[in-house]
Amino acid sequence: MSLFRRYDDGLELHVVDHGLRWQLTLMLGGERVSGLGLVKKRMRVGGAIVRMGGIAGVWTAEDHRKKGFASRVMDASVDWMRLKGYETSILFGIRDFYHRYGFVEAFPESALDVGTSDLAMARSSLAVRTGRKKDLPSLSRLYNAHNRRRTGTVVRSRDWDPAWRLPRLGPGTLRRPGKTLLACDETARIRGYAVFDIQRGRCRVAEIVGVNGIAYGALARGLAQRARRGGCDRVVVHVPPGDPFIEHCNRFGSQFRKSFAGDGGSMARIVDVEKLMSRLLPEFQRRLDASEVGFTRSLALETDIGSVTIVPGRQLTLLPGTVANAMRVRVSQELLTLWVMGTRTVDDVTSDEPVTMPTQAKPALRVLFPRGDAYVWWPDRF
Repeated sequence: MSLFRRYDDGLELHVVDHGLRWQLTLMLGGERVSGLGLVKKRMRVGGAIVRMGGIAGVWTAEDHRKKGFASRVMDASVDWMRLKGYETSILFGIRDFYHRYGFVEAFPESALDVGTSDLAMARSSLAVRTGRKKDLPSLSRLYNAHNRRRTGTVVRSRDWDPAWRLPRLGPGTLRRPGKTLLACDETARIRGYAVFDIQRGRCRVAEIVGVNGIAYGALARGLAQRARRGGCDRVVVHVPPGDPFIEHCNRFGSQFRKSFAGDGGSMARIVDVEKLMSRLLPEFQRRLDASEVGFTRSLALETDIGSVTIVPGRQLTLLPGTVANAMRVRVSQELLTLWVMGTRTVDDVTSDEPVTMPTQAKPALRVLFPRGDAYVWWPDRF
C-alpha cells in the first residue's frame, strides 16, 4: 500500500496495485472509511484505442457517511488516473451523484426482446455446441473483429472469458457464471458465439457475435432450444443499436428498446484532454480522409480541464493550448465527452449550455465527432 495523498484533517488516501486494478482507500487514524476500485482497461473510440479507468465498488463506511469522504476518493481517483497516463474513465452508477465529478451519461441501454417460439423458427446449416476454455482465443478474435470500430467497447485479451460472470437478476451486484454457445461449420471452425444465462424463468443473452446470417441463425435456434428447456417464453438479447443480430431477428418478429436514464447509468468523462486528442488523431485523420470536408484552418478545443489545437496538413498534428488564428471552440469537458462518444452531435447544443462554436468550425467538427451509439457489452461491465 502506497500513500498517494495526505489531507490537512488527518485523512490519508492510499493506493494498492492489484495488477488488473487499483484499490483506492481513504483512511482516518488507521481506519478504512471510504474507497473505490479502478479497473485498468483499453477502450475503443472508433478505430482508436484509449486507456480507460473503470470506477467500481465505491463505498463509505456507514458510520462515516455524509462527511464528504466519497467525494474526496472520487476526486483523487481522477487525479490518480491522470497521473498514470489514462485518458478517459467510465462507470455504471446511481442517479444524482457522479455528475458532480464530471461524469455524464454516455451509453444507451438497449435490448432485443424475442419470443422463444418465434426464435425457434431460425434455420441454419451450422451446428452448435457448448463453449470450452480452449475456445477463448477464437472468441476473442471474433469479438475484437466484430467491435473494431465500435466506440465504448473494451479491447480483450486472448484468454478473456466473456461468460466468466454475468449480472444476477434482482437486487445487489452479485454476479454468476454464464454459458457460452458456439456456432461451428463443417470443419469445426467457430463462426459465432452467444453468452447467455437462464435466471428465474428468463433467458438473457449478454453478448452475441456472428460472422454472417448463417451463424446468427444457428445461434438463434440454439438459444431458443435452451430457453424452451429452461421454461422461458421470451429471450432478451442485450445488443447495441445497429447490431446485425437485430436485423436478423426482424424476420421472426421482435421488439428493440433503447433508453437513457438522463442521469446515472452508463457514464463517462475525459481525464486528460491533450492525451486523449493525441490518441484520437489517427482516427480523426481517417474520418477526414473519408469525407468531402476541406479542413484548412487550425481548430482549437478549449475546455475547463485543458486545451489543444488540431492543425491541418498532409497529416494532422496536435499542439497544446490555443494557437493564433485558430477557430476557437469553447466547450465543457462533459459536452466534449459526449461528442467523443458520439452520444451528442455538435448541432445538438442548447442555448443554456456554455459552448462557443464558430459557424465555420461546424463542418470539421461534424466529421471529427460523428453521431454514434457507444456501447459496453455486459460481460465487460464492472
